[in-house]
Amino acid sequence: MSVSLYGSGGIILQVQSTVLKSQVSTTSNSYVATGLSVSITPFSTTSTILILATLSSAQANTNTDAAFEFARNGSAIGVGTASTNTNGSFVMALGPGGHVSNVAMNFIDSPATTSATTYSILWRSQSGGATSYLNGSNNLSAGSDTYQSGYISTITVMEISGS
Repeated sequence: MSVSLYGSGGIILQVQSTVLKSQVSTTSNSYVATGLSVSITPFSTTSTILILATLSSAQANTNTDAAFEFARNGSAIGVGTASTNTNGSFVMALGPGGHVSNVAMNFIDSPATTSATTYSILWRSQSGGATSYLNGSNNLSAGSDTYQSGYISTITVMEISGS
């Protein structure tokens, strides 16, 4: 699908965004909420929704990866199909304490509705029992990190008019 902001393509009708400022963590092998979600009520059933996610400093206390997936009203969208248990939208490779990582990802969705729609980012730890952190390091959670502050993560959705 292509969306053009010039010429005969769609135009941006509205923008909604949410910022997550607090540190969150998970040890879950199943996808759970990060706390990043945003609602939008499309004007038209022919509109597409551009989802932009920027995640900061997901940290682990062991070598692990944090996998993320986009969700619409709690159901996964834009995920791979290579495996039954690890499919996701994107992943962040993490090393033990002190490593700062950032990742940005986007996806275009066609919800075909004019009802309020909630988009969110879900995540899981790729290694069972390993703790993955978002918006800070494992040292930050222990209160001993003097050079890595808390960070922010965002989710932004833009409604783009249909053709």
